[in-house]
Amino acid sequence: MLHGLYRVYLYIVYIAMLIFAAIGLGMFLQTILAQTIFRDPYNVPTNADVVQSGTFAVVSWLIAALVGGLHYWLIRRDMRSDSAAKGGAVREFFLNFAEILTLPLAVGIGSSTISMLGESFSNVSGIAAFTIAALALWAWLDWERRRTQPNAGAAIVFQRIHLYGVQLILLFILSANWIPTVGRLVDGLFYGGRGSDTPSCVGFTVCQQGPNLLSLAASTLFIVLFWLWYGYLSHNDTSSLFRRVFHFISYGFGFIFVLTGVYRIFTLLLLTILKVSLTASEISGPGAQYDIISPLSLGLVTIGVYLFWLRRTTLLYPAEKVLTNLTIQAITAAIMAATFWGGCALLLLNVIEKIAPSSTPLTTESWAYAIALMLTGVGYILLDILLRRRSSQSTISLPLRGFVFALLGASILAIAIGGAIALYAYSTAALGSPLDNWQYTAHTGLAVFIIGVIVAAIYLLTSIRSGLFARQPKTLQPPAPMQPAAEIATITELPANPIAPSVAPLPEDIRSSAIGNVLDDLLAGTISRDEAIARIEQLLKQAV
Repeated sequence: MLHGLYRVYLYIVYIAMLIFAAIGLGMFLQTILAQTIFRDPYNVPTNADVVQSGTFAVVSWLIAALVGGLHYWLIRRDMRSDSAAKGGAVREFFLNFAEILTLPLAVGIGSSTISMLGESFSNVSGIAAFTIAALALWAWLDWERRRTQPNAGAAIVFQRIHLYGVQLILLFILSANWIPTVGRLVDGLFYGGRGSDTPSCVGFTVCQQGPNLLSLAASTLFIVLFWLWYGYLSHNDTSSLFRRVFHFISYGFGFIFVLTGVYRIFTLLLLTILKVSLTASEISGPGAQYDIISPLSLGLVTIGVYLFWLRRTTLLYPAEKVLTNLTIQAITAAIMAATFWGGCALLLLNVIEKIAPSSTPLTTESWAYAIALMLTGVGYILLDILLRRRSSQSTISLPLRGFVFALLGASILAIAIGGAIALYAYSTAALGSPLDNWQYTAHTGLAVFIIGVIVAAIYLLTSIRSGLFARQPKTLQPPAPMQPAAEIATITELPANPIAPSVAPLPEDIRSSAIGNVLDDLLAGTISRDEAIARIEQLLKQAV
């Protein structure tokens, strides 16, 4: 315990000194970069600024070298004296979590730096200096982490949290950058910039009024490179449960964007059929309401990358192939089911509004949105049927159970939240203190409540009938293991009992047919071992 606290102290001081040195480097770089292409026209650094930042950098590096170097020497000595410290939990915790905090900040701010390079009114010397210093700190920490291999247990868990956690965070950062960037690129290249609020330019130049499309593309590529790099770092960790869980989450995240693109396609088709006019800014441009290319491209890229990484696991471990495929199908079906039933709730709300109108106008777009949501997710019904059939055939019920429990949990929340909203709106209106537009609020809660009841009823009944709530459902029970020949022989022979009267031997036809059929069923996996023993005991009683 005391030695563990000693190691905690060493790594806290060591990493604190590294951060101190990075701050000094950042301040010095900011002053230097402000006199180059990152020049700030409104704040030109003086000679005094250069001397002060340079002096602070030297002081910070000197103190970091002395104090941090001493503690790093103590860390190395501790690892030489105790081999468990080389890949221990304390070391892996501090190094990995320091990288988790450092790299996403560096990549996110670095992406902003690159995108702002093409804008004439931007001052990027400060964020550029921060990016370089943060990346230098991350590179040092990663180099130090790679010098040792983590031990089994908590140490390797910390490393996996770092590798897969940062990869997921980078995916979130990428999505926030991808959508507006691709939207503006598509608008500028194919629509002549009609959907953008500000004009843009292309090439190695500085835009005077808007962003530069080349710098925007480069900023997105900057994030993509680090995202793929972290995927490469963990490509050999194929047997890790952490890997599969985080990759399944990322696959679901990407599939949401695919459904978003499909939903917008259906919405545009319905609005066109209903002859609803749209402006150019609603179809293309950054943040366009009906932008299709941006979410669809992001979703397809994300799904393709994570399916490729999951496929590597199934190639190395063929036994995991069925479970992986069923899990992907369950995630896909769950997201599509949420879309479908959300569309049903929105359609029901429109029907209620048609019957009992509130102060919120019921527009043509309202019907288009509801129908588009239902069309986007209606394919989940087929996926549900296929998932049940394949789960029964493979005797693997875990993905199906996860899918059913996800829908049941969502439906119960819909019942609780929708019922509470409707009851609250109706109660306040009955007591003479209604909410603003209480009818629409009550109708929304009522629609959500009704759909929640329908979904809960459907999946409760089907789950009970199929035995999903049982500990070992018969339809999804894995086959019983094959019994050794010696054990089977003991089952077919009658035990001798010197006290009890002798039992007449079984007739030849019973021995050859009845017991043989029981053993055939046992080896085929249609019955369990206990059932086989019970049947044989029944045959013995009949023989007596």
